[in-house]
Amino acid sequence: MISIEVIRKSKEFLEIISNGNKFTRPGIIIYYIRPNGLDKLRVGISVKKQVGNSVVRNKLRRQIKSLLRDVPARFNEVSMVLVVMKNNQGLDYSYIKNILDEFDDLISRVSEQ
Repeated sequence: MISIEVIRKSKEFLEIISNGNKFTRPGIIIYYIRPNGLDKLRVGISVKKQVGNSVVRNKLRRQIKSLLRDVPARFNEVSMVLVVMKNNQGLDYSYIKNILDEFDDLISRVSEQ
């Protein structure tokens, strides 16, 4: 299990979005910077209002945080901002897990190079 720091400041969100790389799937965009110079994962989560009411948005945030607690150690030194947007496929736990698994594969390929 790795150490996770939550990004809360708008300035930090904008820094990662403007300077980082982009990983896009329907409904979710992940902006990331690697390495971040720290020995921990930094995560910011933004869920757009179009996704649903506050109950639905907070449930998605909790699910994403739960999935990120179990990420492998290669996510150390990564700063990421997850932007969840409305899509027609339905954003559920398994869909988000599949996207994070794809992102994990991307990070592992970048680490090997």
